[in-house]
Amino acid sequence: MATDTSSKPKPAAPATLPAWQQIPMSAVAGSAAWVPTHPWELCKNRVILSTSGLTTVSAFRDMFANGSAYNGFSAGISRQVVYTAFRLGLYEPIRGISTTMRGAEPGSVTPADRIVAGATAGVIASF
Repeated sequence: MATDTSSKPKPAAPATLPAWQQIPMSAVAGSAAWVPTHPWELCKNRVILSTSGLTTVSAFRDMFANGSAYNGFSAGISRQVVYTAFRLGLYEPIRGISTTMRGAEPGSVTPADRIVAGATAGVIASF
């Protein structure tokens, strides 16, 4: 039994947020991700910079014993608010511009569009 698919409506394209909403949401997402990541990064840096053969376990034990697991946290959050907000928040608008510039339909995104959007957003965010 064959089914007629021509009468079915096409699914709507997912709605995207405007850039003025994507940028703050990207900052919130990056900051939320940094909260559990910061102690791991701090531990990694302490182990790498240690000259006394510090292990990961002893570095974590020392960090949490003397309450220094979140030293430098404000600098990490500041970086996430600025860099990640623009890097992630500008990706969708730039991808849309890239698709429009090549004269394609808004829904037809190629890997080249994604690469251009990611690279451009990264370059803009790095300034």
